[in-house]
Amino acid sequence: MKDPYFAHLMFMIEELIFDADIEAKENGITFKDSQIQSVLAKAKGLSAGKHPLIEDSTETDRFLKALILRIDNVPTCTSIQSGDEDGPISEEPLKRSDWILAIETTKASLKVRKSAFPGSRTYLDYLQIFVKETLRLLESERHRAKEGQP
Repeated sequence: MKDPYFAHLMFMIEELIFDADIEAKENGITFKDSQIQSVLAKAKGLSAGKHPLIEDSTETDRFLKALILRIDNVPTCTSIQSGDEDGPISEEPLKRSDWILAIETTKASLKVRKSAFPGSRTYLDYLQIFVKETLRLLESERHRAKEGQP
């Protein structure tokens, strides 16, 4: 995704998945790529105003349900800043249609990275590296900016 706006939205989703995966592991639960694919489909449905069946009969189901609800909730508590460097910056609510597109794009990314083998974690393992490295780079950029370095 080359559009910085949508890349940012996708990263928000991937960071939520990353955090949920860590939380699940801390509780003895191992997510699979196929479960995350289902989470994204259900979160997209919720965001589009549908009512997908969301199981919560097991501990794993409850963790997955929490992730679905976190993803769906982002547009209600997120605003997007817009404006150019010289003009005023305004804040607008995140458009649900943009969020749905970001969910779809994240789901497509998962499909590309996921293994054909049942029970795989190829995408989730990729996220572990990608999110950690991205957060490290962002922190490094913030530090350089704070120090006045290019």
